Amino acid sequence: QSFDWNYNGSLFASACKDKNLRIVDPHSGSIVATAAGHQGAKSTKITWMGNQQKLISVGFSKTSERQFSVWDTRNFSSPLGTVSLDTASGVNDEAPYGHLLSKFQTADPQVGVAVMPKRFVDVKKVEIALMYKLTTKNVQPISFTVPRTRKEFFQDDIFSDCPTDKPALDANAWFSGKDADRPLMSLQPAGMTKLSDAPAIERTSKYSFEAEQQKRKDGPVSKEQVMDGFFDKVTTDWKEGEVVVPVGASYSELNDQVDDDEWSD
Repeated sequence: QSFDWNYNGSLFASACKDKNLRIVDPHSGSIVATAAGHQGAKSTKITWMGNQQKLISVGFSKTSERQFSVWDTRNFSSPLGTVSLDTASGVNDEAPYGHLLSKFQTADPQVGVAVMPKRFVDVKKVEIALMYKLTTKNVQPISFTVPRTRKEFFQDDIFSDCPTDKPALDANAWFSGKDADRPLMSLQPAGMTKLSDAPAIERTSKYSFEAEQQKRKDGPVSKEQVMDGFFDKVTTDWKEGEVVVPVGASYSELNDQVDDDEWSD
């Protein structure tokens, strides 16, 4: 039903119709470990978690509930955890293993879905996954992105090195018993600074408790004080030649030059 190689080609994992999961050493042809997988009637899929010694299996319970399990291949007797996909969609390599991230919903049923290799994602859009969905009418691209405010920087906390399209070994070397990790590549575009090297954002408080307390101690602010502050700000910020009131003039001084009955006009 499902088959996947580990990171360096020394083992492969399989999910079989007898509802068992197996880890096999292809060099010796021996079964390294066996475990009871998902017990539902539908098929089970399995894959390795990168270069870790862990597996993820996706299947169904006896009651046809969608679920995934995380397995430690060093202790394969039972899963580290099993999570219902109807209540959690994210995967983590630590307990509780499942976290709801987001959902992609559409009215078009899919015939199949292909996940593109990591090297094809658009890191400038913080795209973490790119898929192509096959329907009965067309092929639709599906993009998953992470919302970030500083997209001008390479998000190195998200994008680790990923496998290239180059083989680690040729067939003769592998059949001779050799294993090798897959070659990796950086996703960082040329000229794009890492987020970890970006200058820190200087954050200033929009509200000062101490300043507000001092204002209360000083008593209420008069209209003249407010307008004087406004005039001082305006006349300071205006460019030369644009000032229409004497530089340094205050609201109080200008107000004294206007008769009270002129305000009614």
